[in-house]
Amino acid sequence: MDNLPASLNLPLANVWLVGSRMYGLHNEDSDYDYTGVYFDLAEFCDPLVDREKTKTWDNNNLTLHSFAKFARLLVKGNPNMIDLVFHSPVRSCEVGRKFVEVVKPHVITQNVASAYMGYLNEQKRRGFKPSTPQNPQRKAQLEELGYDAKYLMHFLRLNYMLQDVLLTKTYGVLDEAR
Repeated sequence: MDNLPASLNLPLANVWLVGSRMYGLHNEDSDYDYTGVYFDLAEFCDPLVDREKTKTWDNNNLTLHSFAKFARLLVKGNPNMIDLVFHSPVRSCEVGRKFVEVVKPHVITQNVASAYMGYLNEQKRRGFKPSTPQNPQRKAQLEELGYDAKYLMHFLRLNYMLQDVLLTKTYGVLDEAR
């Protein structure tokens, strides 16, 4: 949590450490990425405001979704949002805890398989037809191997998690212990 921008004022937000650190797949060079969900009463009560917002900070290392957008993405079966529901946030508020508590039993729906398949196909496409990564190590690996291992790792992780969801009808948190 020390890596969050100090100027960030998040009185009503849940924030999760995501990416390789969420799954225990990081190394000493891995960055810290955070995704959060915020509730802004002023935005919520204003009928002219777009309630489905995403805000980013710190070169996209912190992404915050409004509760309205988070809820819509959950309904669509977005794997990244489902991950958040089943992992512990590094920062939480009462509104966020209650929201996650209420939706958690209802996020594994028929939409999940379709959404995961879309993400699986995209990760596979990126792995075998990658753009040139900015990270020098990944760029060298891409040139040597002809594929981007990061995206293929995402493909394998999502595939494993989808199998688990389809076979058990529940969500098993994938972390270094699994």
